[in-house]
Amino acid sequence: MGLLALWLGACAPADFEIDANFPSEETFLWTEFGRIVVFEIAEPGQCPGLINEVETGSVSSTVILDTGQAPICEFPAGRIGFDEIPDELLAFVFIGSNEANLPLLHGCRELRPYRDTADGGTIQVRLTPHPVNYAAHAIGTPDCSSIMAKCGGGCP
Repeated sequence: MGLLALWLGACAPADFEIDANFPSEETFLWTEFGRIVVFEIAEPGQCPGLINEVETGSVSSTVILDTGQAPICEFPAGRIGFDEIPDELLAFVFIGSNEANLPLLHGCRELRPYRDTADGGTIQVRLTPHPVNYAAHAIGTPDCSSIMAKCGGGCP
């Protein structure tokens, strides 16, 4: 379920959109903040380590772009973006966290944007629940009943 889109303006003639695929509407409703960090990588297979670096705050790899932590509803509204994106092998890491900044969801996608997507293409990042934090902190019912209510300010 692609609930989140982020436009990336590129140096080259194409623009790219990041589509963060939340497992469900409920997982989006539990998420308060999002962060996308784009890393330059030398070879595929780096995602698990990069997710860990971002979640633990011990980033030692080469960061190309970073949105910083922002309210989750800022992403689909198009208020978070990048000015440029290099044409090389990159890893796009997305972390969704709760109000206490605990990672609840994460995902990563490795690709060369200009080669691996069509001109103006969408970069899909599939999110999965954090193996410990999601079950421990997403208990009961979210404060909001829908994405529209959450992002429209209609929740307690």
